[in-house]
Amino acid sequence: MTAASDTRVTDASVNAAAVRRRWWALLGVIVVLGFVARVWNLDFDQRQHQHPDERHWTMTADALRQLPEPPAHGTVLGPALDWLDADRSPANAYRAT
Repeated sequence: MTAASDTRVTDASVNAAAVRRRWWALLGVIVVLGFVARVWNLDFDQRQHQHPDERHWTMTADALRQLPEPPAHGTVLGPALDWLDADRSPANAYRAT
């Protein structure tokens, strides 16, 4: 190897190390910004102790529970037919809204 090729190899490894350091620094900045955005103003629930999505599902589940039972199909397949019929399905959250 010549002195010129040794210099190129050294420059390439130094550049790779610098790029790697910048990448890790950028990743650290992104993680810190994400953490700050996550913990900033944690009172998103107005002291209700639930995330807004959880509160919505709690209220929807309660409304579904309070709905009257639909009349029975009168067949052996009635429970399976209830799950397939959107207006009767116990899993259809839109029945309660």
